[in-house]
Amino acid sequence: MVQADMRSIGSRQDVAYVGNLGPFGALGKQSVAGFTLFNLSANWNIHPNASLQTAIFNLFNQEYLELNGYRTRPRTVSATLQLRF
Repeated sequence: MVQADMRSIGSRQDVAYVGNLGPFGALGKQSVAGFTLFNLSANWNIHPNASLQTAIFNLFNQEYLELNGYRTRPRTVSATLQLRF
């Protein structure tokens, strides 16, 4: 089975430190741009007791922010082999 999904987040306000506000600098606000991510996954039953799952997250390797100041994951590929006894 192959599955695709999309996650879309609109622009929003996040907390940002503003130095000229002194000790209240953490009360500043900064706009964070929206983003859309695409993921792709597949699952194969290769044997009655074994399956293989693969996935690509952030398919188009989009740079985006969820929170100001924190990096997000680039394109990530995973594979899992599951054996049942």
